[in-house]
Amino acid sequence: MATTRRSESEAPSSTDAVNHPSHYTRFPGVEVIDLTEHLNFCRGNAVKYIARAGAKDPAREIEDLEKARWYIDREIERTRREKVDRKIREHGEARSAALASEGIE
Repeated sequence: MATTRRSESEAPSSTDAVNHPSHYTRFPGVEVIDLTEHLNFCRGNAVKYIARAGAKDPAREIEDLEKARWYIDREIERTRREKVDRKIREHGEARSAALASEGIE
């Protein structure tokens, strides 16, 4: 996959709203997508909304931050469920192994 990373001397045109929107390219040397494409969906969207808060539409800065929080809260819940599921599986595997060692299936 090609990267969109650029140097400051290669700054995109301010009119390139499709390939290099200004609200995602305001950080020298990196575009937001360069980071978010390495994250899962919820984490990537949280970063996206934080990065653009106040830049895409100053009147919607709080809304962008609230959207970021929504994705963060969703990711926290997903991660909690994943950890609980992992513990349940581990407990079940340990129980199965203990029963097998006792000759109980």
